[in-house]
Order: sequence, then C-alpha cells, then structure tokens
Amino acid sequence: MSAKRILLVDDEDDIREVAAISMQAVGGWHVRAARSGSEAITIAIADPPDAILLDVMMPDLDGPATFRLLQDDPRTRDIPVILLTAKAQAADRRCFEALGVAGVLSKPFDPMALPGQVAGLLAGVPKGRVAEAPLASSGAIDKIWESSREEFTRRIATLEEAIAAIAAESLDDEVRERARSDAHKLAGSLGMFGLASGSGSAGEVEQAMGAGGAHALSDLPHLSCLVVALRDDFDTRSEQGLRLGAIGGAG
Repeated sequence: MSAKRILLVDDEDDIREVAAISMQAVGGWHVRAARSGSEAITIAIADPPDAILLDVMMPDLDGPATFRLLQDDPRTRDIPVILLTAKAQAADRRCFEALGVAGVLSKPFDPMALPGQVAGLLAGVPKGRVAEAPLASSGAIDKIWESSREEFTRRIATLEEAIAAIAAESLDDEVRERARSDAHKLAGSLGMFGLASGSGSAGEVEQAMGAGGAHALSDLPHLSCLVVALRDDFDTRSEQGLRLGAIGGAG
C-alpha cells in the first residue's frame, strides 16, 4: 500500500521541518507543507491530502478560520483536520474540538510520538492504515537544531531586550508585541528539541507580554528569572549537543 498523504501547515520553518521528518520517516506518510492557511487551502483543493495537520496560531488566516473555509468547500470538507496548538487550556481545547476537527494536539510535540498520535486520532476515519516505516535517525533532526540555533538566539535576545525596556520603564507596544511573538514561537518549538523547561518559560513570558498581561509585566523579577532560566537552558543544551533520547522525553 502506498504511503498516505498529509499536509502540514505551520508558519514556523523549524516546526514544519521536524514534523515532516517525523511523519515521513517514523509514520510512513508522504508529506507536503504549507506556510499559511491560504497556501494550505490552495494545495488541498488542487491535490487533496488524506489528512491535514493545521497550526492554530498563524498570521492573516489562523487555523480555525482555515478549517472553516475548508469545510465550506465541497472539494475539501471531507479531509480530516487535526489542529496543532500551544494553547493547552481545557476551555481552548473544547472550543477547537467543537469546530468538528478530527482532534487537537499540543505544542510542543514529541517528534517520535507525533505519527502515533495522529494515527490514533484518525483511527475512526475510514482512510486505510498508515504505511509502516523504520524509525528515523537523530541526524536529520540534529541538523535542524543546528540550523535553528541562530534564530532561537535572536528570539531570546528579543525577550532580553523587552525585559531591559521594562526595567527602564520604556517598553512600547512594538517591542512588547515582538517579544510576545518570539516568546510564542519559542514555546512552540523548543520543546521539540528536549527543552521542555525553556518552552514553559517562554510560554509564561508570552502570556505576560499579551494584551491582557499588564499585571504580569509589573512582576519584573519573575519575568527576568524566566528569561534567564530560558537562556541558561538553551545555552546548556547547545553546549551538550542534541541527542535523540532527549527528544523522546519531550512533550
């Protein structure tokens, strides 16, 4: 049986790359990728996949809006969609599930477990079984880590800039939004590389930098500790190098 086809939709390059390696090498899927909801709709109409793994938080057209447009089109409405989200609150998950998606998975995800989680959510969908494939080596994911480190470093520097601005009472909306966006990206991607603690710290910073987090910004010592801990976690793992066993413990 030929490999089933999945469309991965995420605006973050590193998340798409790791998910693609995981789904193809571990799960046996044939993978296509899209950077945006609009691109995903175009691909799904032209060449409908067997399933779509769709990020929730994306600029311009987010995951739920993309899903609704797919549902409105008879050419794509029967494609099962799994949402991938960093929003772990129960209320958010219930809201997403109420849309009628096939399931919801959380970021950060464990690359080695992702294909099994996707297959489990699709078990009730009569699309056949996932083709078997050998386990992936850590080499490809290691290369993604190495190519992503510079960008991770830049994002952490953005958070440090925001902390310095808070201390100087000069934080403006532009710096705050940039810090919120980079914290969101760090929270979603670091956990895939075994940095669960750093991912959690980034998630707290994201919440503090959000529109409703003004009260959290006043707790400068706590925010400073979060960013310092995030930097230390990242630097330590960078020095040690990435190992597949560390990835397997993430999530």
